[in-house]
Amino acid sequence: MRNLNAAAVALWLVMSSQAIAETPWEVHVKFGFTGTWTSSCDVPPSLPTMWYAITKGDGGTVRRTADRGPGLPPSTSVIDKAEFLTPTTIRIHETSNDPLDKPRAFDAVLEKVSGRVRTLESIRDDGTVLAKNGINIASGQPTRWIEKCRD
Repeated sequence: MRNLNAAAVALWLVMSSQAIAETPWEVHVKFGFTGTWTSSCDVPPSLPTMWYAITKGDGGTVRRTADRGPGLPPSTSVIDKAEFLTPTTIRIHETSNDPLDKPRAFDAVLEKVSGRVRTLESIRDDGTVLAKNGINIASGQPTRWIEKCRD
């Protein structure tokens, strides 16, 4: 009987923790990653310096819209999962709907230090590693830090 009670309590704890799990938007708010972000707030949007609007989406999701500058359509994506790994890192699952590319999904770990955010890890749904340990695999350079420009 004790084992049955212990199992019931364990099941209840798991179910209640899932029921009170934070939405991706709540995680982003607590992480301080909402509003408009870019690598240089003094430079207008362009392909090398995209501006990212991080806003609340439907059902507690996060909507990320990338302004690539004049003459280019914005890239949009939805973050449908987010969780804290540490007080300064979150893991997200993001699905991109880019009009210049096919839809893609990514799992990423973001780091926030001194009010700036960057990608530590990013893996595309096909297994392609885009960033690892804060290094952009394609360029071999550190991933770009972005800062908040406005709410």
